[in-house]
Amino acid sequence: MAQRSLPMTPTNLERVLDGTKTETRRVASAKPGGTLVPGAYRRGTFDLDAAWVDPGFADDDGEYRQGYLHAPLLSAPGWSPAACEGVVDRLYPRWEPGDLGHIGEALVPWGAWEKHRYEVASYERDDELVLDDAGEAVPWRWKVRKLNGRYCPLAYRRAWVRVSHVWVERLQDITVEGALAEGVDGDVHLGQPDALDGTVGEVVIGRFRRLWDSINAARGFGWETNLWVVAVRFQLVSTTGRPA
Repeated sequence: MAQRSLPMTPTNLERVLDGTKTETRRVASAKPGGTLVPGAYRRGTFDLDAAWVDPGFADDDGEYRQGYLHAPLLSAPGWSPAACEGVVDRLYPRWEPGDLGHIGEALVPWGAWEKHRYEVASYERDDELVLDDAGEAVPWRWKVRKLNGRYCPLAYRRAWVRVSHVWVERLQDITVEGALAEGVDGDVHLGQPDALDGTVGEVVIGRFRRLWDSINAARGFGWETNLWVVAVRFQLVSTTGRPA
């Protein structure tokens, strides 16, 4: 079991905390530190456009808890292009069932309304003071007015989740159930701007598409690319720090 950072936007963090978000999808990448780990050629590059999915092995209940990609090898240190031809590797999601994920929150100095008085740290989301293991307020030690949640120290991360299922799919293969598990609003009624965009399912998928694009399109990973994504299903297990 590993523990890994699970970056979230403030809005998505709120959805995790209120229980409406129990899945997340991340761009599939086999680059070092990416969401996929090559099985054999750790320093290779792969043709993800030509990859295909293997659901993996079913557990005792018949559920597929972790799938992976088969991807052609494009290059590897010391290998000629001809040597790479026809070689296929398995690309496994970095996340595994049982892993713990921690979500960082933005920190701000408490007392920031008083000029030059940055005494202690607080969570921007609810103004709660950041406390150390002894229950003492943590002094503000950063040279910025706000510390992005991505850089929140592990010791001060309150929201933790446990991974139950991991799989790989094309972005546009998300189901209505998957979109709802991503925290998308499933309430569709007349009077909403998108209510007449199609069936209820099509409206829900459209809302997920817009959510995805708001986060990823500027990085070149918009909905229309239909790239591979790693899907992670999880449960919230703590809102007060690492679970015992």
